[in-house]
Amino acid sequence: EVNLVNESTETVSVGTAISTNFIGQKEKMAADVCERSCEEITNMVQELKGLRIVVGNLIDGLQK
Repeated sequence: EVNLVNESTETVSVGTAISTNFIGQKEKMAADVCERSCEEITNMVQELKGLRIVVGNLIDGLQK
């Protein structure tokens, strides 16, 4: 049995404008909807990047 791992990376550009389905006062309403601060989200993204590296290393180890 052979296990094959295929990995691809797609980069998506995202604008800085807040995009919501709300009409009027978008920024205030969007802030009310999101329960996480920008700092928390940034920390989560950094942690996910680190986990991606760990998973990549584990995959490399399994392939050897």
